[in-house]
Amino acid sequence: MAPRLRRLAGRALRTLRGPAAPTLSVVVPVYNVAAYLPECLDSLLGQSLGDLEVIAVDDGSTDACPQILASYAQRDPRLRVLRQENAGQGAARNHGVQLARGEFVTFVDSDDTIPPGAFAHMVDTLRRTGSDFCVGKTRRVHFGKPQPIRWNRVAHDRDRLGLTIDEHPLALRDIIAGNRVFRREFLVEQVPPFQPGIAYEDHVPMLMAYVRARRFDLLARTTYNWRIREDLTSTGQQKTELRNLRDRIAVKDQAHELLTAEASPVTYDAWIGRCLAVDYPPFVYSAFRATDEYRALLAETFAVLVQRATPRALAQVNPRNKAVAWLVAQGRWDDAERLIDSLDDPLTPFDTTPVGDGLTITPPPLGGLDDVPAELWRLADLSVALSAALRGVRVHDDGTLEVYGVAWVQRVEGEAPSEVAVRLVPAGTDGGTDAATDGRVPGAAHDLAVRLGEDADARVWAADSRSDVHPGVFTARLDVAALAPGTWVFEVSTTQRGLSRYGAVSRVVPGAMVPPPLSVVLAGRRVSLRLETGRGLVLDVEPAEADPADGVGAPGTDGDRVVDVTVSERGLLVAVAGAKVPDALVGPAVLPAEAGSEPGSDAGRTQVLLPLAVDDAAPPSGRYRLRGGPAALDASFAGRLPLSWTTDRVRVTLSVDADGAPVLDLGAPLSEAERNPALQARLQRTYRETSAPLRPDTVLLVAADGRAVAGDPREIDRALAELRPDLRRVWAVRDHSVRVPDDAQAVLIGSRAWFELLATAGWVITERPLGPWFARRDGQHTVLTFAGQPFRDLGVELWRAQGHSEAKVARETAAFADTWSVLLAPHEEAEQRYRAAFDYPGTVLAAGSPRTDRLLREAGPTGRAAARRRLGLDEARTGGRPVLLFSTDGGDPLPGFGRRVRPNVLTDPTDAELSRLAAATGSVVLARRGHGAGRTPASGAGPEVVDVSAHADPADLLLAADAAVIDYTATRFDWALLQRPTVLWAPDLEAARRQHPGLALFEETPLGPRAGTVEEAAALLGDLAATDESPTEAHRGPAAAADPAAHPGFNARFNALHDGAAAERVVRALFSA
Repeated sequence: MAPRLRRLAGRALRTLRGPAAPTLSVVVPVYNVAAYLPECLDSLLGQSLGDLEVIAVDDGSTDACPQILASYAQRDPRLRVLRQENAGQGAARNHGVQLARGEFVTFVDSDDTIPPGAFAHMVDTLRRTGSDFCVGKTRRVHFGKPQPIRWNRVAHDRDRLGLTIDEHPLALRDIIAGNRVFRREFLVEQVPPFQPGIAYEDHVPMLMAYVRARRFDLLARTTYNWRIREDLTSTGQQKTELRNLRDRIAVKDQAHELLTAEASPVTYDAWIGRCLAVDYPPFVYSAFRATDEYRALLAETFAVLVQRATPRALAQVNPRNKAVAWLVAQGRWDDAERLIDSLDDPLTPFDTTPVGDGLTITPPPLGGLDDVPAELWRLADLSVALSAALRGVRVHDDGTLEVYGVAWVQRVEGEAPSEVAVRLVPAGTDGGTDAATDGRVPGAAHDLAVRLGEDADARVWAADSRSDVHPGVFTARLDVAALAPGTWVFEVSTTQRGLSRYGAVSRVVPGAMVPPPLSVVLAGRRVSLRLETGRGLVLDVEPAEADPADGVGAPGTDGDRVVDVTVSERGLLVAVAGAKVPDALVGPAVLPAEAGSEPGSDAGRTQVLLPLAVDDAAPPSGRYRLRGGPAALDASFAGRLPLSWTTDRVRVTLSVDADGAPVLDLGAPLSEAERNPALQARLQRTYRETSAPLRPDTVLLVAADGRAVAGDPREIDRALAELRPDLRRVWAVRDHSVRVPDDAQAVLIGSRAWFELLATAGWVITERPLGPWFARRDGQHTVLTFAGQPFRDLGVELWRAQGHSEAKVARETAAFADTWSVLLAPHEEAEQRYRAAFDYPGTVLAAGSPRTDRLLREAGPTGRAAARRRLGLDEARTGGRPVLLFSTDGGDPLPGFGRRVRPNVLTDPTDAELSRLAAATGSVVLARRGHGAGRTPASGAGPEVVDVSAHADPADLLLAADAAVIDYTATRFDWALLQRPTVLWAPDLEAARRQHPGLALFEETPLGPRAGTVEEAAALLGDLAATDESPTEAHRGPAAAADPAAHPGFNARFNALHDGAAAERVVRALFSA
């Protein structure tokens, strides 16, 4: 429809709609999303902006969507349901727009959700600014967890109001349809309709909205939750299909024509930069395993893009994408994949050199890439920006305020800034952001007096695995009396290795106590300091009469408060003012105060000693809080945070949480260099360069990533102590809470000593790979025991599923064979699978899994009681009730062999469901959710549910349980040995089977009946407490069929070598004199 006809049609529709039009119309295309639709509708109809209509356009769904929509429409008249023959998402959106009656219109995909209050915020913004549309920040959610979106950094780091696209062309990085609200008149008259029957149909309309808008707003607030579908069925997840690539190219061709006709060169270059940085790189990964036709089409597309890219466009793209684009444009697919692999490899150095006003990286040391143009290795301008973070604020009685923090130029290594300048710049006269000057307006800026200092920890938290930056630590002092009333923005500038950058103080040093906001009266002025999303650190100054009650206005000077903390070898000494005295530190463990450790009052202070020990061992790493003590910190003390101390057993960092309450993070006592991510990566790259000889008598053992002495290595260690006492045994541990055998030693993972042992130990025995940086030295014996049985995705099939080319798969198998000299297998069938999965020519020892020796040795009542004590399940906690293990592993492949493919986030039961299961079975439920390893304890469950996801030793869980509900996890093979009631948890078996060919064996090897809901599991298990005898020995209720004793073929096939002597066989085979 021509624009003039669309305008006339729109006016006619507005006349017919009458005066009762809602404020906002929400258009929701719906197609076969029954699993997600209720959550979407609930988020829309529950918005604080109640004056809305939701137009759901059912695009011919064949699942339960029509019934769901009908049910919701019956309950809420604001939902209008339209139905059409399947014509695609674009046609459905167009249909909804034609019938929209609201002053404003927005689009929401039916598998996504809207955060509370988002619509009201966006509509209010548009009414205030008069812009044609506004765009909010998007939160991407994958498997129930948020994932970062890079465009948020450039489009939504702060509110930018009343923009044109030429003023901020990087807005084009955010071009999805769902996170914006339009004025309906603008949408109908200026924005092209969505093209039906094609993927990426939203690209051209959203692009042209930017170009044709008089003004638009970019918001820092999150207004849209974008789900990345777990079933891999969304448009963006079909990039391996040739049709999907053709649709992407067709849409880009349309955009090119329109932009060439209507956009400025600045905006066009920003769009080309987006194509190279965002849109096409994912297709490169798909192309490695695609057809020749697919690769040829993509190479042709890149050739066009490279030809169109100006230096200004290339300045917006990182070296990786620029160099890969250049190689793909020439059809050099092998070189492109080798380059990607090298840049992904933590062993590849990331060295930078200042060139002009930017940084250039040193090309990876690969043959055949010398002809890549040098300018393509220049870092994108966005990667070499200023970072500035607030460390603290001090208020002085003389009318001055001190602000101290850190600043550096990103990616610049080698030296601290030669200077740091801080000034106050007047904010826009309307109190908002002035778009034309990037948030600043001309006026009298105030340069502040600055002095530089030192902060050893700043270098640690500012670094990443690629860059060891050296921040400048500054203190800026300002005289409040010299400031005119108004709003001021702090601006920091610095020069590092000849590169000068400026920007806002946009962050807070992790754990710093910066009261948001701080409001005080100084020199006859009310001064309010706050960290504002968007503009960073902002100072408001207004006239005020001094109020004696204000004093310096610092919080935490009255009432109960912590006034000082110190750490010594004895423990944590906390000084408090007031009546509340902490009685313990509570976190991964409970650390009670030392009895009688309150030596009385000292100037109104009480001191308490909290020993940093658990049964003479260091406490487990993690976050701890003071129990029973004050929730506030004294202002003068809080300004010094974060503070750190290191003893020979633990490192303690005192900081504050988001609410300003004191928290303590305990960890391993690593040095500053060992904690620095960049220096840690350097140790990984260089540890093998040692000239020290191998020590054949040293055995280095690793289990549970160093969090426990457990698994196969534990039993091998036990056998070594008996059969080879002449060997030196060293356990790799994450911290000193891990207890090693009395005749063994411990080494901290990540320490220099750890890397020295990796390079010199004659034997390295681990249950999972140590990292891509680990390699075997000549003459070194490396033993991989695995943590389960190999009946799931691993090796070749996993790498192919991840899209690797056959050449890369061959490189992976070769590296695997070079790294491991021996693999342990529980039986011959597993040996054959390991050989096939890794194309492995080395030694595979099929002698049984040593870890099962412990299960058989401790399977009786004594072992069960000991396991429960280790889990904190004493008789008082269980009340004599049986213990039910609910174990899922999140769909992980064998640990260490690639990214997680299919976590069970959607199929794990909720805490409330587990509580119902506990009640129905009369049990205490141990909840082990593999995707949550290291997570905090479940918060929504009652005392009958114990979250043990972070427990490092699975054997304790198996030994403690009387029955189990267990999923595809390989733990089921070990559980079968105990001959206890079992229900198999498989609510998503069909989806799992499609995504995991290795799970086919799951159906061949049933341990018991299958359940898809907790109600089904409860019915199968019955009342576990219904017998006077232990259910382990006597339960014969509904779950009798679940007893593995009824399936002797399972243990005969998979556990025949698990006779309690596997560890001895392994040690005799490997360490025979």
